[in-house]
Amino acid sequence: MRGGPKVFCIGWHKTGTTSLGHALVKLRFKTFGWHGNLGMQLISRWHEGHPELKSLISSIANEYDAFEDLPWPLLFKQCYELYPDARFILSVRKDAETWLNSYRKHVGNRRWVGHFLIYGTYDPHAEPETHVAAYEAHNREVEAFFAGKPNFLKMCFENGDGWDRLCAFLGEANPGGEFPHSNPARDRGSW
Repeated sequence: MRGGPKVFCIGWHKTGTTSLGHALVKLRFKTFGWHGNLGMQLISRWHEGHPELKSLISSIANEYDAFEDLPWPLLFKQCYELYPDARFILSVRKDAETWLNSYRKHVGNRRWVGHFLIYGTYDPHAEPETHVAAYEAHNREVEAFFAGKPNFLKMCFENGDGWDRLCAFLGEANPGGEFPHSNPARDRGSW
């Protein structure tokens, strides 16, 4: 572990969270991404408002420097309470339609209980408004929560954000090279 402030990537899924996680690995952060059973346990406890949620968060967070992908966007308030000096990064897509298209491709026709707990529905194809509303509400809530706080950064990789903004925010040297672009949809093209 590096020491210093932790980094929580709190962008909604399909907003470049895996790319951001790979960038943090390149900057030598010990990074916690999606972990199936443990991630699902955190999502379930979040959904239930379980009293031991913060205890589980801290038991994981004590072992890592940075966190990306689900369930961390859902837990940003608890993470801030536990680690108020951490760095929080909201990744977003250039617009909600782009996010929805990417999310639909990712989900396909799979039915996963985690998505149901987050959205109250499984199907972004049949109920796009519900999914877009959750994505947009999350972004508004995060921005309002962190308004005026210096330990918050909003990034949109499709609009050119990358190493310069990330490294300046984290106080890290720019490693050079292309910013990671992980899990690109076949027809999405480059950021």
